[in-house]
Amino acid sequence: PARRNLHRISLLSTSSALATKLSYCRRMHNHLYSESMKTSEVRNQKDDKGNDLTFTGRSKMLRSEIEFTDENSTVIIGNDCLLRDAKIKLGTKSRLEVGAGCILDGAISIGAYSTVKIGNNLSVTHALNIRCAESTSVEIGDDCLIASNVVIRTNDGHPIYCTQTGKHINVAADIKIADHVWLADEVKVIKGVRIGEGSIIGANSVVTHSVGKCSLAVGIPSKTVKECVTWEHSKNIRSDRYYDFSIINGIKLPTPNEIVSSTIKQKINDGSYESLEARQLALIMQDGDRLLEIGAGLGYISAYCSKLVELEECTVLEANPKLIPIIRKTHEINGVRSNIHNVVALTKESSHWNSASTEGTVEFHINEDFWESSVSGNPRSLETVHVRAQNIDLVVDNTAPTVIVCDIEGGELDIFESADLSKVRNILMEVHQNIIGLDGVDRITKNLADKGLYYDPNFSVGHVLVYSRI
Repeated sequence: PARRNLHRISLLSTSSALATKLSYCRRMHNHLYSESMKTSEVRNQKDDKGNDLTFTGRSKMLRSEIEFTDENSTVIIGNDCLLRDAKIKLGTKSRLEVGAGCILDGAISIGAYSTVKIGNNLSVTHALNIRCAESTSVEIGDDCLIASNVVIRTNDGHPIYCTQTGKHINVAADIKIADHVWLADEVKVIKGVRIGEGSIIGANSVVTHSVGKCSLAVGIPSKTVKECVTWEHSKNIRSDRYYDFSIINGIKLPTPNEIVSSTIKQKINDGSYESLEARQLALIMQDGDRLLEIGAGLGYISAYCSKLVELEECTVLEANPKLIPIIRKTHEINGVRSNIHNVVALTKESSHWNSASTEGTVEFHINEDFWESSVSGNPRSLETVHVRAQNIDLVVDNTAPTVIVCDIEGGELDIFESADLSKVRNILMEVHQNIIGLDGVDRITKNLADKGLYYDPNFSVGHVLVYSRI
């Protein structure tokens, strides 16, 4: 009886194991041979394999199809997208993200454990082919333009090995295309490539090496043939982010990011940069004027005055050495003839003049926003440099200006106290009441009145004061 019971238990255990195996096989069969999730409809869907399709807003699919061939993959399509003649196929645990406002046309194939991420407002003309496989990724930034028959692939399709070492020599690698890149017709972007923002890849090029920011690359294999270039969707659109200059009142103004802060760039781009000064100078400048600008910044005001009238002479003084190349460039591209000097303009009675070194230099403190830089310094100063001190009385004597523009961050308090201003018709001065106080403004006004230059309410606005000779 004992042997019979053991035999019965053995048969029961075997039957249970077989049943478990059969159940597993049935599940695997159903999983492998069940229909993959495939859709041509704009609606959120999930299947029993863990695949997930999400549309985050209103989009359209025309003659397009999204297919999940395996399990646990994700597709997210942003708002207001158009999928036109698009065939999208995903393998196991792969992912596709498409930003808002995109137009997709062509084939996107994403292999196992791979990802394609597309930013906002991509526009594809026709027949894009993206192949992303072997646990790699393709990333395309915002506002890119991809022309017809472009190929982007992170692998070569078949492995290649060294016959001497057996080493795999064509390993798949990620591709990253930054914002505002234009890929022209028939371009091929090969594994491991980075393309910098604002760049252009010429037609039929094969990109095998990375391309820098705002560059033009052409050829097979592609080579960078020009730098400091970008593209626009049309002549009426300008993407200021990619330019090292802006245009204000018809003046081209270099604005390199390493010198011009985002705060100042915003003022330039919205037209408020030195707008009061420009408006008032348009009322007082005359042909034949001799202009002296003290504290020139980017050289905008002197360039603008040269546009307003025919200047006999233009002299510019700027203490910040980092701004001198920009002023020269501003004047060069706007056709301004000028004399530019990197000096700190001071009167001999100034305490800063008396503290000058034996080499005749004084400390100048540079801030992130260059218009806050000064000889006095403040807690926000980033750097201190030594700049040659220049007696303003001698400058006025030698240049004999008829118009002086002065913006020197508090230095206006005593700048003209001993200068001979007999040939000056107008002074436009930005006063910094937060530094010199109201009594400082009063001191300036009285000193200039003693020299025959009176506060002129007809041309003064806010902190921009104009003094005119009667």
